[in-house]
Amino acid sequence: INMLIEGLHVEGVDAAMFLRRTESYVVALQQLGRCLKAGSDRHPVVLDFVNNLSGRSVYEAMSRELAYHPAIRAPKSFKGFMEFEVTGFLSDIRARVDDMLAELDAWPVMYERLIEYKEREERWPQAAEGKLGNWCNTQRIARKKGTLSEDYILQLDRIGFEWEVQDSRWMQYYEELKIFITQMQRYPKKGENNLSIWCNTQRQGRKKGVLSEERIALLDRIGFVWEQDLDAQWIKNWEQVVFFYHQKGYWPKSNDGKLGSWCSTQRKFRKQGGLASERIRMMDEAGFVWNTDDIWIENYEKLKLFYQEKHRWPTVRENKLGSWCFVQRRLFKNGKLLSWRKQMLESISFPL
Repeated sequence: INMLIEGLHVEGVDAAMFLRRTESYVVALQQLGRCLKAGSDRHPVVLDFVNNLSGRSVYEAMSRELAYHPAIRAPKSFKGFMEFEVTGFLSDIRARVDDMLAELDAWPVMYERLIEYKEREERWPQAAEGKLGNWCNTQRIARKKGTLSEDYILQLDRIGFEWEVQDSRWMQYYEELKIFITQMQRYPKKGENNLSIWCNTQRQGRKKGVLSEERIALLDRIGFVWEQDLDAQWIKNWEQVVFFYHQKGYWPKSNDGKLGSWCSTQRKFRKQGGLASERIRMMDEAGFVWNTDDIWIENYEKLKLFYQEKHRWPTVRENKLGSWCFVQRRLFKNGKLLSWRKQMLESISFPL
């Protein structure tokens, strides 16, 4: 309080409450003047619970000023003063505030609550969400009937208010999608429910250029998958392959179950020119081995190094390299070992 008297101005204040008596109404006016700012687009609310500003003295002060300066007029938004009583020191203060706000113009109050809600929830309230949701619906109806003032329409447009009920339905699906992702840790599958149909509609809308930038931004914010479910499944498989590689130290082989088969399919698609360039780029950046011959050569070099260090060949149970040697011998016995591989193994005197 003393800082206000000494000249400190407080920015961004649109309401003030007097809870302690001051020596004079002049001091109270000084405090009030340094809280509230002229030219603000918000209507200030002043609650005087200790009668620092009696209606008579303030009115007289304003009258004297207007008499000295005839050109000065009271602001159009000035509503006048309201008399109220407080029983006891600050008793039932919350009830008193509610009573006074109820007597004020309700529209600005609800408008401010709407702004706070949007900033907090990052969406507009639904009709079924209580008083604020009903108020929003009332504004939409009033605008359609032509009974909503241009000033109110302009204020709502300024904050990007959604006028169409369809926008509210879109936000309802958007919130349902967020809940679904949180609970299921995935996106709805094709044909799974109405939410999956809605997701597909958003994808098609973006491709056709009819989905608004605001909605695209909202969906991007939650990591929405814009490609078809098939692409999402590819990403999921690729992530599992990368996880396998980091755990095992090698890329899944044909005998490593579904992941091995998936890798073989990607190699086949690439040879046939049927694998998208974006997918090839992703796999190249991770160091994926496209040619199975490269894997064989890699193991062959490891075998040479092992023999140089140990002066013996690895046993079957010793490590992965021992298992690889066992596979080469079995392929040779079955007549399935490629001739160039056989020659390379014989060149280092590997016992087949």
